[in-house]
Amino acid sequence: MDPFPLELPFAKAHIFEVRPGFTPEGVQIYEVGVAGKERLPDGNDYVILETRTRPRASSSARAIGREWLRRDGSGIVCARRQEGPTISDLEPVQRFLRLPLLEGDSWKWSGRAGGLPCTSETTVVSRERVTVPEGTHEGTWRLDTTTRSDNGDVLTRSIRIAPGFGLIEEESCITASGRTLKFDARLLREVEPGKPSVTGKTKHR
Repeated sequence: MDPFPLELPFAKAHIFEVRPGFTPEGVQIYEVGVAGKERLPDGNDYVILETRTRPRASSSARAIGREWLRRDGSGIVCARRQEGPTISDLEPVQRFLRLPLLEGDSWKWSGRAGGLPCTSETTVVSRERVTVPEGTHEGTWRLDTTTRSDNGDVLTRSIRIAPGFGLIEEESCITASGRTLKFDARLLREVEPGKPSVTGKTKHR
């Protein structure tokens, strides 16, 4: 079973809830869904995975990030990343997943993000039984990634990927410009294929 569906209709939008104590700027819910496709200068078509945030009490959402992803012969790579208004091309493309996922496997990346030298290393730590508000998933992959840039910024990210679902849990910590921000979120529900938008009405499984 595909551990990280990208192509519609298999790629359902996911609604996540930020755990208490890990609520940046009052955000309590964020949403991740496919926003379309784009052909980049390398001649390949990429799926744009968009992240949006909103307060629980509001129905409006604000896009805060995007990743340009595509499948290659070894898994999934990322060629471009947007955080807020800043768009960074990754040179060379960065390995996001190496498939098939194997416990203990790891891969490294060294290159430039928006022109800034960076390195990262990802390790497939384990397979786990994980319970999130949406439900319980057996055989969930845990991947830990550490990314460092030449300006001293450090990002540590631990994600859980459930076969057929993709991302269901994330814990991350970024230290940049002397400040540290932690993020901890769990999958709350999915948006069924065919819904009008990531922020449309949802139903529980």
